[in-house]
Amino acid sequence: MTAGSRTSAHAFAWGLLLSLGACATPAERPAADATEGAERRTDRGALWPNPAMRAEASSGWVVLRPPRARQQAERVVEAFFDAVRHESVGELSRWLTDDATISSGPGTTPESIAKVWGARFKQLDYGFSGAKQPYRADDVGLFTADELLALGSERRFELVPDADEVLAVVTTRDRRRAQGPRHFGKRLEFVLGPAPDGYRIRRMYEEFRLP
Repeated sequence: MTAGSRTSAHAFAWGLLLSLGACATPAERPAADATEGAERRTDRGALWPNPAMRAEASSGWVVLRPPRARQQAERVVEAFFDAVRHESVGELSRWLTDDATISSGPGTTPESIAKVWGARFKQLDYGFSGAKQPYRADDVGLFTADELLALGSERRFELVPDADEVLAVVTTRDRRRAQGPRHFGKRLEFVLGPAPDGYRIRRMYEEFRLP
C-alpha cells in the first residue's frame, strides 16, 4: 500500500467513527440529561431541607414551618377584613365569640363587635378594591401571653391575652383619598380564643370614632 493509500484509509476510518458518534449522541443525551437533572435536584434538596416544626441551632440552613396555631390566627384576621370588605355582619359574626366586645379608646365602654361594625357599615363605605389594602398580611404581629411577658416594656399594647389566647396586632393602611374620614384606626388589636376549628375573636381594641 502506498503512503497516499494509507492516508486515505486513515481519513475514512476517522470519518466513520465521527459519524457513528454523531448518530449515537441523540440516543445517549436523554440519559445524560436525566442524570444531570437528578444531581441538580439532589443538590437543591441538600441546600433546602424539608420544613420542620423545630430544629437545633447549627451551621447551615434550617427551614421551619409556621406553627399551626399561628396560621389559624392569621386566617381569622384575614377573614375579619374580608367580612369588613363585604360589609357583612353575618360573615363577621362567624368569626366572633358570642360575647365578643370592642373597646374604642380611653373613656369608652366595651360594646358588641357586631353592633359597632354594623353601624360603621351603614355610615362608611368599606367595599374597597384595588391594590391599596387596609393592612399587610405579612405584617401581622402574633403574641402569646408568655411572649408578651418576655418582651416586657419593649412592646406595650392595650389588650393582654390569657394563657390560652393569642394577641394579633395589625397596623392599618387606610385607603388613599383626596378627602373624607378615615375608615380604620391606626392600629387594631385582636384577642383570639381557641375554638373547636381554630380561633375566634373575643376582644378587640381600636381607637376610632365615627365621624
